[in-house]
Amino acid sequence: MPANPTGWESYTDDGLRAFIRKTFQAEHPTAADLASIDRELVRDIERRDPALAALHQEQTDLIKADDAAREEANGAPVGWAEDSLDSFLPDTDAKLADAKARHRERLVTWVNATA
Repeated sequence: MPANPTGWESYTDDGLRAFIRKTFQAEHPTAADLASIDRELVRDIERRDPALAALHQEQTDLIKADDAAREEANGAPVGWAEDSLDSFLPDTDAKLADAKARHRERLVTWVNATA
């Protein structure tokens, strides 16, 4: 962490959890509650929880692999890997859907954890 943290970095883990609970007016926010959570806030939580960051990386890798396969099959670049992940567009790929579900579950678990 920086010497003088600002933004989300200035919160302790428990302080950030309390902020999220207060924001969503829920003692135990659900995946549906957290669907509208700010992406920068999710990124900060991922920095705090390596398992959550690994799940995000798995999603990115699956999307990039799918892009590469489509590009190889079609001969033209697709180029939507990060945009698709961050926009939460529906995806029919079962592995990606599973990775997204595990990411949401882990995020809910992190937010609802106690010290």
